[in-house]
Amino acid sequence: MSVVVRPFVRKFLGLLVLSCFLASSAWGRELSGAWISPDWYFPGTRVYREQEVRQIARDALTKLAENGVDTVFLETFLRGNGICRPIQAVSVAESFPAYPHLDWNYRTEFNTVLDPLQIFIEEGQMVGIEVHAWIHMFYWRMDNNDIMLRWHNGPSVWADLMETYLRRQAQRLELLSGRSVRPGYEQAEQQRRGGEITSQALEKAADIFSKGCDVKALSALLRENGFRPEGRPMGVLVSEIIKAGGERPDFLLLGSGEDPFPAPRGKHLRPIYVDPAHPLVREKLRAVIKNIAMNHPGLAGIHLDHVRYPVDGQGLARETGVQDGSYHVYSASDTTQMTQYRALTSALGVRREALETLVTEVKRSLPRGMRLSAAVLPLYYRDRDNGKFRTSGYDYSAQAWLDWPVDFVIPMMYEYHPYLIRTLVKDYQSQAVAANASKPITVFPGISRFEYTRNGSVDGTLGWVFFDLTLARDVNVQARETEDLDFGGE
Repeated sequence: MSVVVRPFVRKFLGLLVLSCFLASSAWGRELSGAWISPDWYFPGTRVYREQEVRQIARDALTKLAENGVDTVFLETFLRGNGICRPIQAVSVAESFPAYPHLDWNYRTEFNTVLDPLQIFIEEGQMVGIEVHAWIHMFYWRMDNNDIMLRWHNGPSVWADLMETYLRRQAQRLELLSGRSVRPGYEQAEQQRRGGEITSQALEKAADIFSKGCDVKALSALLRENGFRPEGRPMGVLVSEIIKAGGERPDFLLLGSGEDPFPAPRGKHLRPIYVDPAHPLVREKLRAVIKNIAMNHPGLAGIHLDHVRYPVDGQGLARETGVQDGSYHVYSASDTTQMTQYRALTSALGVRREALETLVTEVKRSLPRGMRLSAAVLPLYYRDRDNGKFRTSGYDYSAQAWLDWPVDFVIPMMYEYHPYLIRTLVKDYQSQAVAANASKPITVFPGISRFEYTRNGSVDGTLGWVFFDLTLARDVNVQARETEDLDFGGE
């Protein structure tokens, strides 16, 4: 079969000619890395099959290898679904859906299931490239129905939790109202109750999530029931449930009841995160990662992304004073402010422990010799509070990666000034050695400008990993809008 690599993918691969990712790591090997997403090669506008996936993977990885790349972080699990199916799952918690357009009748060869991840692993081995499974942990999706790519509205393990929550709230509202509403009279009942959402509307919303995450269908449902989705349908739905006397979804991290999923300062996108401390969330993620790691021979590692809390304070208790996502400078002479500061400090300690514990559990579940790494926010160890009586989004993220049992981290420095990149990498590597001199975590900066390597402004001997910000992998907007990496630091 003749396969043509898409123009924008060819452009991305061509740019790699300019790169040289060579680094000596603490675990004694060179690393030259690039993050890649299946969305760049397999847009969900049609269905793909094994031979086509193999040919595209072969072409892409061959070009990468020809340009000195020996490590690829392949986006494998995102939005609660993956580019493979679970193998030998024995419980509901161990199951997860696959991308519909990459979900054919996978062949088994020599007891190995030839799914898209395994195909990339095998094709990578042929050209000397190691493949790491790139796993998005707690980030679910954006609550922005105007920018989500349509094939990202499919099935999700988190949609399953949302469906269960909505059906439970429908039952709760039935009990609170004390009566059932006849079919066809939902709008009249909603008006009678002063604009509150009805149990019938919640059942219909649950039906939507039973089939996927169709936020456009959810927006239409809200409008039919007299509510304005305002481009953020999940936030409006949850807010209306709370107003009607329903419970907050305990598996999600929420801001205020009026704005459950706030956008970072001055931004449009509204990220939705599942709760890292929720038992079922943790169980599902552990099972997903273990299943992927144990059932893909030749997989070099697991790469964790969004292994943090959101940067606007969602999920923090009201007594911390930052439920609205605001950043604070606390006065030591103000009793009220210091009470809030102590409550916040305690809550952030719980968050850090929750992340450390889960990463440790993940590490223990991996096959012997398989590496564990993480993409991390770039300034946690520079701009966190650290006893200075002021907080920022870096504090709220609780991403204290120096305490994690990972082999290496990749701070997402992207378009930072070269001097800042060099300074931070040197500082973080020194801190990693001080934290564990016998086996320090290695630090590789994640950047998005090739000219930094051409002109020597970034020290190539320290290593780095490339991500092409011009290829938005999750939302249909310009790259500069996809994420704000300045969370209140100095």
